[in-house]
Amino acid sequence: MSIDTLEPGRIELKDDESIERIFCSTALSLILTKSGKVYSTGANAYGQCGIGTESVSIHKPQRILFSGEEKDTQDEIIIDVASGYQHGIALTENGAVYTWGKGERGQLGYGTANTKRPQQVIALKNERVTKISAGFNSSCALTGT
Repeated sequence: MSIDTLEPGRIELKDDESIERIFCSTALSLILTKSGKVYSTGANAYGQCGIGTESVSIHKPQRILFSGEEKDTQDEIIIDVASGYQHGIALTENGAVYTWGKGERGQLGYGTANTKRPQQVIALKNERVTKISAGFNSSCALTGT
């Protein structure tokens, strides 16, 4: 699969992961698997693919690792993701929110710095977030009990 094509292509993930949902924006696509893993592809000039590097683009889906994860383990089960123009947001089954990518307008929830890997939004740490959304340069989290 390439981001430079006008024709559909097959998405293949490692370990025969099954795709639950796909989220697309102008410069970032996020893939949520049925097992709660997240993969990304797209432009990556600001680290919006969440894989720890900045580069021109990521053509094949790469797994995003969240807090506490190692290469073959997963501590965080992701239940929802959203993609803004140059940033991503993820919600865990425990209600924690992680963001990454371009942050110059505060859309990551922790100042205006960019980040190349997901970081938990500390301001929401004591909240039970139930839904997330992302706009062009914005992020939203709905809290509830």
